[in-house]
Order: sequence, then structure tokens, then C-alpha cells
Amino acid sequence: MNCSSRKWLAAGVALLVMHSSGPALAAQQTGGAASEIARQVQRMPAKARVEVKLKNQDRLEGRLGTRTDDGFELQVSKGGSNQMVKVAFADIQSIRHKHGMSTRAKIGVWGGIAVGMAALVAYLTLSAIGRNG
Repeated sequence: MNCSSRKWLAAGVALLVMHSSGPALAAQQTGGAASEIARQVQRMPAKARVEVKLKNQDRLEGRLGTRTDDGFELQVSKGGSNQMVKVAFADIQSIRHKHGMSTRAKIGVWGGIAVGMAALVAYLTLSAIGRNG
């Protein structure tokens, strides 16, 4: 065999090996992504608010429930009722921990600040009228 034939033979063998190991490599990568998601979930605190994007492009928001080796339960609020949804790590494309307060909590804080400011203005106004009156 000459040098050129050896190069073509080596290239052909390399392509054959890469083609036959493709499905196994894809399975390893999928398993790796699922184990990375599992590690992310394990690092999150109990009852953490999360946003989950599934591989079928659905999005779920809720609080983490019980965790298992292959997934977790997500407490999803819909129309005033809570539902527990089982989510498998293999079905998740991404998960994000949602830090911060809910919209209701923010409204409550700003409402409290507004009431406090109104009370302060009323007090200062009445104090000024009482001194001048």
C-alpha cells in the first residue's frame, strides 16, 4: 500500500468509528445534561421558587417539592389552587431559581410605604396648623 491509500483507509476507519459511536455519545451528553440539572436542583433551597423550561418548550413556574433520584415535584399555583406536578430531570432543558419577592409582596410593601408617608404628611400638617392656629 502506498502512503495515499493508507491515509484514505485511516480516514475511512475514523469516519466509521465516529458514526458508530454517535448514538452512544449523544446518550452520554443527554445523561450529562440531566445530571447537571439534578445538581442545580440539589443546590437550591427547599420550597425555592423556580422557572422550568422543558424540552417540549413548555414552561412551568412553582415551588420545589420533594426530590427524587430522577426528578422532583413542582408545586404549581393555578387559579387559587395548588397542584403537584412531577418533573423528570431528563425532560428539563433549563431551570432557573427565581430570587426576590412575588408581585403581591411588592404591592404590600409599596402600599405600606404609601400609607406611612400619608400618615407622616398628615401629622406634620396638623402639627403646623396647631402651632400657627
